[in-house]
Amino acid sequence: MKEEKIMKESNVEYRTTKEIVEGIVRNAARYSNFEYKSIYKEVTKQMFYCVKKNDSQAIYELKITKKVRSTGERLKADNNNANRDSEKQDFLMSLYYILVSVFKNVNFHDGNVLISDNNNDYIISMIKKSGLSWTNPYEKKTVADT
Repeated sequence: MKEEKIMKESNVEYRTTKEIVEGIVRNAARYSNFEYKSIYKEVTKQMFYCVKKNDSQAIYELKITKKVRSTGERLKADNNNANRDSEKQDFLMSLYYILVSVFKNVNFHDGNVLISDNNNDYIISMIKKSGLSWTNPYEKKTVADT
């Protein structure tokens, strides 16, 4: 109770693990050769958090899945960082090196990044999306763009 009162009176911002990871991914261009973009699909009314390699056309949706530990057991890391898709593996390795400096328990599990904090496990995975466009159809083109 006393600890909760101190947190409310403090000027320190508290962020969840998911918010921190999303912030790191938004700055993908700073630590990898990938770009980040939020893509909204009007038809399905969905927002996708995507990355794309600078010299590629492939778009990947980044998923952060929270696995709540109901039984108290952590998800076992298998340290398998291999992926059939080399672009996916490149980004996850770049992300892994940043996350290791931020969180205590970061490993690989089935080719995805696994973060284990005090209460939950987070799996960071990438899914190749074929129905998304990197360019915004609503952007106005300037004379210099044509």
